[in-house]
Amino acid sequence: MNHVEPAKAKGHLLLAKMGEKVLRPGGKELTQNLIADLKISSEDKIVEFPPSLGYTASFILARKPKNVSWVCASLFKKTTH
Repeated sequence: MNHVEPAKAKGHLLLAKMGEKVLRPGGKELTQNLIADLKISSEDKIVEFPPSLGYTASFILARKPKNVSWVCASLFKKTTH
């Protein structure tokens, strides 16, 4: 495991290094409940922003949607005006 300086690390990366798999308030239980409430079917097309460790994706894919796309934030350049 690479060393991560806590003071300089992005929060989600630091939590991942600590072993967290679901990186949002409420954790695994809330994530499962939210996805269940969506009632995803084989007719649905899903877009996940941003993909992370694939843990949430496994819950989505278990519902067998028509299509799933992941958009990685690192593909977008930050600009200032």
